[in-house]
Amino acid sequence: DDLVPYTEEAARLTKLVGQYGRTMTLMSPGGMVEVDGQRVHAFSEGLVIDPGESVEIVEIRGTRVLVR
Repeated sequence: DDLVPYTEEAARLTKLVGQYGRTMTLMSPGGMVEVDGQRVHAFSEGLVIDPGESVEIVEIRGTRVLVR
């Protein structure tokens, strides 16, 4: 079996898809969000999002989440 180093992290992040969180930093387009008490590396679809805005986790890519 091939070992993917981030498999455990990807499984954890997959559980966050569909949940809402709040941006902790300026998303331009990357930054940090808080979801369910967890700090998560995230990125937007090329949009700048101000800190403190509500965002939805729409998918994961590697070890980061895509927010909208």
